[in-house]
Amino acid sequence: MLEIIDVHPGDARRAALAVLLDWWAFEPEPGYKEYLAENNLPVDLVLAIQGMILAASSMLERVASDPRDAVAGRLAAELMLCAHHGWGTIVHDGENRHRAG
Repeated sequence: MLEIIDVHPGDARRAALAVLLDWWAFEPEPGYKEYLAENNLPVDLVLAIQGMILAASSMLERVASDPRDAVAGRLAAELMLCAHHGWGTIVHDGENRHRAG
């Protein structure tokens, strides 16, 4: 998703941002909360996704500030706010909202 956001403007970028925002409150089912990395060590799925998004902050900031696509910019800014507030926290209009589930 992050590669699509980075290099494919327009509908593809907006769709990828929307998918990541939809995933933000995702809670893996028992038995699927971890995966084995290439080094055969367990990795927490949620922390891995959040870490990848935080690591892409500069790219997301670039997208958020690009005046050519205000919709993608708003979605990227919302994703960055969510990432900084923690998994499962939805940030809307400057107010934290936690999804129940």
